[in-house]
Amino acid sequence: MVDIVTITVNYRMADQVIAMLHSLSRDVEGSGLSVQPVIVDNASGDGIAERIAREFRGRAPEPIVLAAPGNGGFGSGNNIALRQCDARYYFLVNPDVVFREDHPQVTRRLYDFLEANPEVGMVAPRLQLPNGAMQPSCLRFPSFFDQPVHRMGLHERYRW
Repeated sequence: MVDIVTITVNYRMADQVIAMLHSLSRDVEGSGLSVQPVIVDNASGDGIAERIAREFRGRAPEPIVLAAPGNGGFGSGNNIALRQCDARYYFLVNPDVVFREDHPQVTRRLYDFLEANPEVGMVAPRLQLPNGAMQPSCLRFPSFFDQPVHRMGLHERYRW
């Protein structure tokens, strides 16, 4: 069993997945953690398995690519990997995530937090947009309008 399995569901986002994997490799380097990246290819036809084999063969951590029988969506793709991989913790990582070099060892810090707080069932890092602004990723009681309001910046102009 590994410390962490990262699961990323791919559907025609090969470039983003490759970038995410490179940034994940930098993030876990020297962390002392055993991390297994798993990419579930939702029948994307974008050559992700071949690209990963070419770019990551022999590199640690070497990603595993699981082929889904079709595009069953995000939940179905994650379930494929969850059923096949054994880990202490599972991190669901979207294809467009980039682990920033100026915030190193995010994976280690999330792992350490979970180890120190066994009553916690789920954890997520702070998410930042490319311009450095914080991306709202969760709310206690989200409504239908929360995402559009934040994406348009209306939350900064009006009290919501």
